Amino acid sequence: MKRVSLFRSLPHTFAGRLVIGFGFLFALVNVGALVFILRQSSEQPLLTAHSGQSQGVVMTTPLNAHRILVATLTNEVLLEENGVILRRAHFNDPVGGTAAGTSSSGQEYYVGTTDGTISVLDSTFQRMRSLHVNGRIVGMSAAPDGGIFVAYGVGAYSSDYAITRFPSGVAVPTFTTKINFTISALSSTGSVIAYGTQNSQVGMLDVRSGKALWSATLLQPVSRILLLPEGRMLVGDSGGNIILLNGQGQVIWNLSASQYTIRSLAFNQNDDRFLVGDATGQLFVLDPSGNILTTQNVVNSDIQEILPNGQAYTLVPRDGQWQTLHPGAFGSIMLENAAFPFWIGFNIVCLGGLLVSIILATRRLRLSSKRILTSMKRTRLAYFFTIPALVIILLFNYLPALMALYYSFTNFSLQNITQYVGLQNYSNILLHDTYFRIGLLNMVLLIVASVLKTITFPLLAAELVFWVRNSVHRYIFRTLFVLPAVVPALVLTFMWRMVYDPNSGLLNQIASLLGAPQWQHAWLGEESTALAAIIGVGFPFISAFAFLVYMGGLLNINPELYDAAQVDGANWFTRFRTIDLYFLLPQFRVLLFFVVAGTVQGFVDIFVLTKGGPGTVTYVPALQMYFNLSDGHFGYASAIGVILFIIIVVPTVFVLRFRRQTVEEVA
Repeated sequence: MKRVSLFRSLPHTFAGRLVIGFGFLFALVNVGALVFILRQSSEQPLLTAHSGQSQGVVMTTPLNAHRILVATLTNEVLLEENGVILRRAHFNDPVGGTAAGTSSSGQEYYVGTTDGTISVLDSTFQRMRSLHVNGRIVGMSAAPDGGIFVAYGVGAYSSDYAITRFPSGVAVPTFTTKINFTISALSSTGSVIAYGTQNSQVGMLDVRSGKALWSATLLQPVSRILLLPEGRMLVGDSGGNIILLNGQGQVIWNLSASQYTIRSLAFNQNDDRFLVGDATGQLFVLDPSGNILTTQNVVNSDIQEILPNGQAYTLVPRDGQWQTLHPGAFGSIMLENAAFPFWIGFNIVCLGGLLVSIILATRRLRLSSKRILTSMKRTRLAYFFTIPALVIILLFNYLPALMALYYSFTNFSLQNITQYVGLQNYSNILLHDTYFRIGLLNMVLLIVASVLKTITFPLLAAELVFWVRNSVHRYIFRTLFVLPAVVPALVLTFMWRMVYDPNSGLLNQIASLLGAPQWQHAWLGEESTALAAIIGVGFPFISAFAFLVYMGGLLNINPELYDAAQVDGANWFTRFRTIDLYFLLPQFRVLLFFVVAGTVQGFVDIFVLTKGGPGTVTYVPALQMYFNLSDGHFGYASAIGVILFIIIVVPTVFVLRFRRQTVEEVA
């Protein structure tokens, strides 16, 4: 009845109206945001599945909005239209370049291979004739009035490279221009040829004479070139940089968009936006000034080509299904990203106002809050002195944890603009990340081993020292067990790396002295021994912390219990089982928490000794989190951290459940 009367009285009080108002605002904002997101996603999705399928694509040459030449790892060249294979041809050597042109006999296709042969195919993909150059072909491009440009040379990194033009139907080149290093990118338009090299140079040549117009040096090896109107050049390199140059080779802007090789470039003339794909399947959308508007993970491998297809684009990956990209969806995505911080802030304000209103509207909560505020007022000096400590704890403990929780729902990275991705990181980790699952199993094994090591050897040492009758001897033994704690843990880890060394390590030296060479192993380099070697670090596993905790628990036991057990004729094992183990339960709980938390979070030993190898035998989630942080994938790393936090919370809740008993008995 009281609850019914409370709800009935809400509209008749000021506090009740506040509750209704803030609750209505909170619901309205979230329902409106949900409706907006659902409407935008249903009206025009960013990606739709394409009928095309890639398998080992290494090179693409767009012919028009629907047709494309595709070279694969199996030395095949495919002619595809809207993802459907029309023609295919197989070659004995890897394909280094493809192009298409027309001649008096009709459509011709050119395929250059690493043996220096240029095969000319007709419209049915039958070989008509061949051309030859002195070197491996690394790129080809169609000439504006028929024929082709060929980039070729000798050696992976050398100055013996050139660009040659072959007119249509003629085996003799019209010009050959020497390039000072290995050519890694080639493109052409009606008036110029653009090239990029492995030593970070780009340049332009005249299409008719091959004369150098200009050259410039960039920072990383060039991986892709796109020629733009007004003589501009967009360049992608192997370091994930995107550079726009003007018609004289001067840098207009330079953007570090990714840490991975740029594979594809496109320009949308309708809105002056650049589309950039990298080797991990990330698509970057840039404005004319080189600012990242949005970043999307669109495929699961390299984006080899971005093909204009009317108002949309076709994304051709190295492996997997093609995707159709709809640029019209970018507006709603950017609007959602811009509105998200305001939505979060408004929700926080509404929830705060709702909480205060509920307290004011509820008599019991109002009186309880009043008592707390009165008590705080009386002891305000004590609260004042605790404020600095509370501020430091909030800033350096709770705030980073809350930030990590927030970033786990985003694609936060130094490579792109932060966007809210919901549970995508968690879905990728739990459902698709094979490394995380393998690491989780390894972590469970390490936790079990760590728990066993903690409840055995330190307890045995504490029992032995505790029952030493001579107080001086007991003090000496206790000091000897605790003294190694002054040595930094990292030093001990490096010492164990020396112990496991396959050439001069202690274990293999002992095996050699015993005349048992079959016992010698590369302990950290073999899959059969690496995890066991990690577990064996720290033998005999007498941690100073665990030893002191057990000693404190044993010293806290009433000596009269031992006297009574002796009178009853109990032997040492009965005394240990019925007295020591029972009264050490609080210590077991405390150590269980620290052992589980330390093992889940710890990766230093593994990083120093094996870096997770060989293979994934010693890989753990904490190490994966560190690697993602090192690579700049902060959102993904934060999601891994949140999952590890949840894993730690389980034993923490178990410990807190018996907190009162633990505190009383440990004290």
